[in-house]
Amino acid sequence: MPGNLMTGTSPRDIGYNVVQAICGRVQGAGADVAVKIGTLPAGAVILTVGTNVETAITGTAPVFSVGTSSGGAQIASAIALTAGSLNTVPIAALVQPLAADTDVYAGITAGGATTAGDAYVMVTFVKPLT
Repeated sequence: MPGNLMTGTSPRDIGYNVVQAICGRVQGAGADVAVKIGTLPAGAVILTVGTNVETAITGTAPVFSVGTSSGGAQIASAIALTAGSLNTVPIAALVQPLAADTDVYAGITAGGATTAGDAYVMVTFVKPLT
């Protein structure tokens, strides 16, 4: 069974003025881990990055982030490592609306060694009328 149907496909876009989402899961133990959770269409404006940490992310100095490159933190950085749910707004430096189709990655940077971690990531966005 496929782990994620939104990778390797065209950007999801069901229309203007509709809240949409791409979702994925990242699990880490050991080295750095980055998972492509999907692709946002050109013109999209990211509303929130929702995370649900199922198993606390633990280790030497792990960092949980969401970015536009593998291992990046261009969308949300230093997300809480403890179990629970959290909604985060995109960082101010992110230029929006997105100029081109943009891949989105969720990652855990080990910072030494990660001993555990399991989290779901949901990126909500809208493509406004221009």
